[in-house]
Amino acid sequence: MKKLLFLALPVLAMTFVSCYKDKNKDNASKLNNEVVFDGKSYAISSAEMTYYGDENEDNTSNVDLDIECKGIDVGFEMFVSGKETRLVSGTYRFNANGGVSTFDDGWVVFDTTDKGYVINSGEVKVDVSGTTYTVVFDCRTSTGETVVGKYTGTLRWYDESR
Repeated sequence: MKKLLFLALPVLAMTFVSCYKDKNKDNASKLNNEVVFDGKSYAISSAEMTYYGDENEDNTSNVDLDIECKGIDVGFEMFVSGKETRLVSGTYRFNANGGVSTFDDGWVVFDTTDKGYVINSGEVKVDVSGTTYTVVFDCRTSTGETVVGKYTGTLRWYDESR
């Protein structure tokens, strides 16, 4: 009996670790227009995207996503196909080299102190239905903080390509 228990412990441990890994993704999709940074929740007040053009050599266009909350701002420098001027549905993963369906820079900035954090891993999922965007993200900063969030609504759009 002791041998059976001894053999079962590693399996149980792996099960709990696996569940923990997916916890943030589950939590992000259940959020309602809020960002959770390092365990603290912030209500999203607005969101916007800014098109910077297709000046990239890899035939991508730069569209920044900015999410404004009371207290903090979260943003991503994202890349879409060169013909696109807005974010399209898909999963955008961090890649320091850029490329279609990636983001190469992300940030969290506190309004009151201007203290900032660099996002250097994770993913942003975008779903577009007409003029409604659903954005769900699960990312980490370079110093290990977790930033997750979900926004559903319209995105103000700005064209800075000219």
